[in-house]
Amino acid sequence: MVKVKISLLTFAILLFSVVTVHAQQSTAPAPVLPSGTYKMDKNHGYLVFSYLHMGFSHPMLRFTNFDTEIQYDSANIDNSSTKVNIAVNSIDAGIATFNAELASEKFLDAAKFPEITFTSTSYKSTGTDTAVLTGDLTIKGVTKPVSLDVHLNRAGEHPMSKNPMLGFSATGKFNRSEFGMGMFTPMVSDELGLQFEGEFGLAK
Repeated sequence: MVKVKISLLTFAILLFSVVTVHAQQSTAPAPVLPSGTYKMDKNHGYLVFSYLHMGFSHPMLRFTNFDTEIQYDSANIDNSSTKVNIAVNSIDAGIATFNAELASEKFLDAAKFPEITFTSTSYKSTGTDTAVLTGDLTIKGVTKPVSLDVHLNRAGEHPMSKNPMLGFSATGKFNRSEFGMGMFTPMVSDELGLQFEGEFGLAK
């Protein structure tokens, strides 16, 4: 009986220690990174669009050639800004003939409009690691405002490069018909979903 009481007491002490350490870690303030230009690591950048195909599936299209950077203000993150440049010809649906069709004048018209751009106009924090990023999206010469829900995944020193790093996820949606690409609606949804994943390092 004595041995059981000691074991339970020891277990209780260990459990308390683990909970206390975890609480200290979870409430520790995020590291403050220096302000400046943070450039996307092209080995860890992903840009995907999706749509509803006749109600059966959500095909996913990605762009393999795009670049973006963040002007980061550590004193007031809401003053930060970003711009994205996307090469239209880099669209990849996994099917060569479909890639060509998407890049043709029926849709993106890469020959006439080789680039898609997004330029932020505001960044508004909604929580400790969430925000709404609003900006001007330009496709085929048409510019419309689009808002993205942003999640800051991590801000800190990269464990290998030791460089200050920011990691973000972003999601949003818009109607393709507003950019002159309404073909096959409503069989193919007008609404496109957007997902971005990216890691950014402080430019040296």
